[in-house]
Amino acid sequence: MAAKKKGKKKTKPLLIRNKALLILVIAVVITAGILLAVEYAKPGTFPFISWVFESEDEGEPADLSPAPGDIDIGQSLIVYFLDVGQGDSILLRFPDGTDILIDAGSGTSASKEIITAYLGLLSQTGLDDIEYMIATHPDSDHINMLDDVLSEYEVEKIYYNGYIHNTQTFRKFADAAAAETYGDGNQAELIIFDEDGDIYTISGENYLITIYAPGYQRFSDANSMSPIIVVEYGGKRLILTGDAEEETEEWFLEIIGEPLDCDILKAGHHGSRTSSSAGFLDFITCEYAVISAGEGNTYNHPHPETLTKYSERNYTIYRTDLNGTIICYIDLDGDMEFVTSK
Repeated sequence: MAAKKKGKKKTKPLLIRNKALLILVIAVVITAGILLAVEYAKPGTFPFISWVFESEDEGEPADLSPAPGDIDIGQSLIVYFLDVGQGDSILLRFPDGTDILIDAGSGTSASKEIITAYLGLLSQTGLDDIEYMIATHPDSDHINMLDDVLSEYEVEKIYYNGYIHNTQTFRKFADAAAAETYGDGNQAELIIFDEDGDIYTISGENYLITIYAPGYQRFSDANSMSPIIVVEYGGKRLILTGDAEEETEEWFLEIIGEPLDCDILKAGHHGSRTSSSAGFLDFITCEYAVISAGEGNTYNHPHPETLTKYSERNYTIYRTDLNGTIICYIDLDGDMEFVTSK
């Protein structure tokens, strides 16, 4: 050892030992600090990471299955309203193996830790590839992790607005989408909503998805270019709205023409007062509302006015800021159950 080499002063080994001890102390302090931060930090400080590590068994996610016997899981559509903090991400998993991801964003920017935790959430669902990806509109809190998803998973078809949004986040997503391949080098198909919009359908075994895209020039507000997506399975309807504002809701009512009996509403724009107009809510007659918002967010989402409108219509309300990741199971008989990570 160095202490036994000739020519070394007797005080040198002590110095080396002191340095080693100092490094050890620093490592212990840092480790303790991290553990205390995770244990005692205000809820929401580490957004949506809790579900990944919720189980005491290392590597095992929390059991978020419905109660045994209540739902035929093998024949169920499973809808994950993923807790991404102040952002949006919804994963639809159908029994025939079709997976659809709608948005993946968290705040104005997503750190490496947030991206890693989000990809961990997707992995916990058992996802292996994605048949359809839908980017509702170019705001960062809806798309800033989509390029990471494209790097991690093979995606066959990608829907998004053709609007050129001059941000690095949008360019990263658009470039990744253009370069995406799957299988034996097949190029992913890009379905780009034009300025006037259109109606698109995705169908499979026992399900129908209708995408009502208003286009990117119909309204001046980027939020309003969000398509309104209607998902039908097991006699139930879900209506997923991105950040669609009241003007988009009014356009949708004109397109549909007659009241639409739905069951679950994904609240527009994180429960903002600028969405979920009374006319729209009366038109779709839902029983449940799911709100994706970050705990303590600076926008004060969801707004009290929106919650009041839901309560007046006797909605059962689920919120990612309060309930964490929200999972809805719907089987072919129309039986439905919600499970939450908090």
